[in-house]
Amino acid sequence: MVSVILVNYNGEEFLRKCIQSLFEITKGVSFEVILVDNASADNSRELVKREFPQVHLIESNVNLGFSRGNNLGVRKARGSKFLFLNTDTYLVEDSVSVLSNFVDEQSAVAVVGPRLTFEDGSYQLSAGRLPGFAVEMIDKMRYAVDRKLHSMIAPINQILSSAAREVGWVTGACMMVRRDVFEQVKGFDENIFMYYEDKDLCKRILDTGGKIVYLPHTSVVHLLGGSSATTTGATVNKHYRESQLHYYRKHHRGLHSSLVEAYLKITGKI
Repeated sequence: MVSVILVNYNGEEFLRKCIQSLFEITKGVSFEVILVDNASADNSRELVKREFPQVHLIESNVNLGFSRGNNLGVRKARGSKFLFLNTDTYLVEDSVSVLSNFVDEQSAVAVVGPRLTFEDGSYQLSAGRLPGFAVEMIDKMRYAVDRKLHSMIAPINQILSSAAREVGWVTGACMMVRRDVFEQVKGFDENIFMYYEDKDLCKRILDTGGKIVYLPHTSVVHLLGGSSATTTGATVNKHYRESQLHYYRKHHRGLHSSLVEAYLKITGKI
């Protein structure tokens, strides 16, 4: 069984399409859906209770953040595999079964993630190398070019990312993790509220010898909204920079951590 775990914060506008796609399209594997609601102020909880009574709804009275929310969902899960899925995604094919079958067939694979696309089907960054100062600077430039010239760059990225490969991380917007591996590394780092929790998890899993695989043979649409869309820019930036610095101090003591901190201070980002 696959336990699909969603963490929601004021994501009512996305929830229906996300959950509906799971139940309508997933046919090749048994699954359950667990939704942790982080004290939403909209009608998210009412929508789930009314339209999707088969979803196991966990109602938190406080906003636990992404890491703690997912860990809470895991504690109620029964599956041998966890699919961590953002509420601002939806399925267009039976990706849950494809990912589950791949993990079953590849015993050395601990984590697998699909290709993510924008709603028009164009390429969206879904995986990459683990962060280091040089990697982050290169990726920063890539993102800037992609944002400005997306219609030109996306087809090139699509071709470059068309083959399955081992990677440093796959995005937490849609990642499947073996239960035993997740429990071995003690889940998401609850010192991270949101952002970098996926890279941190993948880094610790790689350190145990598990493989992380990007599998572009199946696609999931990611709308890039969700929780961050209902949060102020200043708050989003605060969470992002705190998580970034935590990651570097945890995994890159020394030069990389010092360079990133200096860069953020010089550019006024912290």
